[in-house]
Amino acid sequence: MRKDNTHARLVSFEEMNLQVGARLQILLVRDVKPIQYFCSLVGFAKGEFLIIRLPANVQGQGPFREGDKLTVRVFSGVKVCSFDVTVMRLYEQPLHCFHVSFPDQVLGTSLRSAMRIKVDIPASLTKPGDAAFAACPVLLDNVSISGALVAAPAEIGKPEEKVQLQFSIFSQPLDLEMSITANAMIRNVVAEGDGDAKRYLIGVEFIDLDSTSQIVLQNLAYKTVLDDRHKIV
Repeated sequence: MRKDNTHARLVSFEEMNLQVGARLQILLVRDVKPIQYFCSLVGFAKGEFLIIRLPANVQGQGPFREGDKLTVRVFSGVKVCSFDVTVMRLYEQPLHCFHVSFPDQVLGTSLRSAMRIKVDIPASLTKPGDAAFAACPVLLDNVSISGALVAAPAEIGKPEEKVQLQFSIFSQPLDLEMSITANAMIRNVVAEGDGDAKRYLIGVEFIDLDSTSQIVLQNLAYKTVLDDRHKIV
């Protein structure tokens, strides 16, 4: 089994709290480099098997064969869990799914509660109560549910000043762009570069971020963990 890091520990199957429709990352190793697919859980019989929907846009039985050894990874709350299974049976249309063996063991890796994700998201920064300050276009360099690192073309604030950020993130579960308005406190400001290339990196901490925005940011972290782990800061 491929361990996510040295902090992985054995967890029970129940701790994953797998739900129908859960997004699964499937790693298939036939040569040296594993091939990654994304599937969803159809259901399971505890101690017997799991039923998984084949990857979207595949023909026939897809990339898998009976007897293939797979590693399955899933984000569960504050953990990434992984386990090994064997393909037992494949079903073509109209079922479009396959059975795999029930895992003998599950490894869970705890994630940081405020994991930062590398992004490149346009945003607008304003200062509530300061009518003389015009909205400034900025760029989010990384973001978490607790704060963000903002890249600005000019020094637009000092530590302990309050600002407001407006930006949008695509929410995969809802399949739409979600607009986020976040009140924040500037914690630090660092100048980077020289001349025309100079910019200011502004670390901000979100203040009383609403629950919907927190969920959107948590889903962004979830997607990054499964799709593109090198973007975790």
